[in-house]
Amino acid sequence: LSDVSDKVETVDVADNISWNDYVNANKSSDGKTYVYAYKKGTDSVGQECSEDSFYPIENLKLKTFRGNRFVISDFVIDKSNIKARDGLEATGLFSRIGQAGLGQTSIIIDGVTLQNFDVKGNGCTYAGALVGLINSGCTDAQINGVLVMKGTNSGDKSIVTGAKNCGGIIGYSNVNGSGTGDGLKVTNCAVVGTLVGINGSSTADYAGGLIGRLDGRYANIRNSYA
Repeated sequence: LSDVSDKVETVDVADNISWNDYVNANKSSDGKTYVYAYKKGTDSVGQECSEDSFYPIENLKLKTFRGNRFVISDFVIDKSNIKARDGLEATGLFSRIGQAGLGQTSIIIDGVTLQNFDVKGNGCTYAGALVGLINSGCTDAQINGVLVMKGTNSGDKSIVTGAKNCGGIIGYSNVNGSGTGDGLKVTNCAVVGTLVGINGSSTADYAGGLIGRLDGRYANIRNSYA
C-alpha cells in the first residue's frame, strides 16, 4: 500500500488499536477482512487483510506520527515474501522512513506503545518493532516516548527476528545530522520483555535492544533502556 500511504504526512492515533480485534470486527459477508485505500489513478480499492499478518507501512512522506499514549497491539508483521520497489528490504510497523527527494528529511514519532508484536524479518536486511530503516536522506529524526513491551497474557512477548540488522525499536538508523541540534534523538523510550535478533539457528549481524545498528552523524539517546 505504498502508493496510498505516500499521501499522508501527519497521523494522530485516536484510540487503542488491536489487530486481532480489528480483523474479527470487520469481516465482510464473504468472511474476509478488507482495508480500503487509494491507489494511483483509481478510486477506493479494497485490499484483503491477512488474519495472520500485517504488511509494514511504507510512507516516504510521513513527517509526524503522534501516538497520543495509545497502545497498538497484537501485530504479526511479516515481510518475508514482499519485495520493496527499490530493493531495500525493511520491516516493522513502518518499513522505512527518510526520503529526501520526497521532502521527508525530518520526522517525529511520539508517544506510542507497541505491545505483543512479532516482527518477522526473514530475508530482510532491516527489522525493528517501530521502524526497520531510517534512511540517510533524513537529517532530523525524533523518537520520543516509544515503549515496546510484551502482551498481558502469560507467555506473551514481543519478538524482532530474522534480519541482518535487528533492533527493539529501530533496525538500522543512518540519520545524517548537520550538527545544528538535529540528527537522531531517542528520548524516554524503552523495550521490555522483547527478544531481538534470534531466528532459529542463525542470529543477526547487528542486534540491539533499542537500535540494531547505528550509523550516520549526530545521535543522542537519552533516558532510554532495554
